[in-house]
Amino acid sequence: MAEWGQLAKVMSILVPTSIYVALIPWIGIYVASVILIAVFMRWLGRYNWSLVAAISLGVPLAVFLIFERWFFLPLPKGPIEEFLGF
Repeated sequence: MAEWGQLAKVMSILVPTSIYVALIPWIGIYVASVILIAVFMRWLGRYNWSLVAAISLGVPLAVFLIFERWFFLPLPKGPIEEFLGF
């Protein structure tokens, strides 16, 4: 049986990830990924803002280049990506 401290650790991952999945249809996978990575890095990892910004922007950019440009596999987009022309 799990203890409360263990459940709190599970919930600290489950809740943001569930919000991420729920936001994908509304804001797109790239913006949702930036937010999720930034939240995890800052909240759980306690990294400084410059590293958080670099990684949280760089990873979705790399995913975009790999999947959308190299493999021609479209990922879910929201209104922000549509506005920017992605």
